[in-house]
Amino acid sequence: MCDEVNEALQRILASDPFLRSERLTHFLSYVVEKTLQGQSGDLKEYHIGVEVCGRRDSYDTRTDPVVRVEARRLRSALDLYYAHQGKERGSSISLPKGGYVPCFSSRKAAGPPPAAISTPVPARPEAGGWDAAGCGWNAVAAGAVYFLWTHAYNRAAVNTGTLVLADFTNTTGDVIFDHALRQGWRPSWSKSPI
Repeated sequence: MCDEVNEALQRILASDPFLRSERLTHFLSYVVEKTLQGQSGDLKEYHIGVEVCGRRDSYDTRTDPVVRVEARRLRSALDLYYAHQGKERGSSISLPKGGYVPCFSSRKAAGPPPAAISTPVPARPEAGGWDAAGCGWNAVAAGAVYFLWTHAYNRAAVNTGTLVLADFTNTTGDVIFDHALRQGWRPSWSKSPI
């Protein structure tokens, strides 16, 4: 599989979008090589920022979105490649949203879209990565807590005068979520009869 992936990588890097962008070429080569070497655990936003994007050791992923922007550009360039030049047989390389570990799949010249094979991809990104499923479950849990609090607990607590609120901790590593939950609940707190 490594030889097929390396051949696919060389075909992609020889395509127009990658010939015009040294950073996209470096980004894709870096993540593919790390994955093939069994070092996909090193594919974190900070490491890519330093190794691929040339950021200093003091680089802060919360204030500089360069890796997320470049990952979006890389996904678009790969989509463009496979829509036009990359229809041939062999392996394909993709970079799933929400992480930086590439997936490798087998492509056929005709027939249905390729099915993903081989390369183990972690079910969840390491701490600090953005996990859409985890955020979704957190939102569902927050909604359930809010519903229960406003419809059941609120009636019982009206006369007690005690309300305990816990703070939220952003474990996604994405700055946009730092205060989102707290701000989302603030309007509800002000309407509380307590």
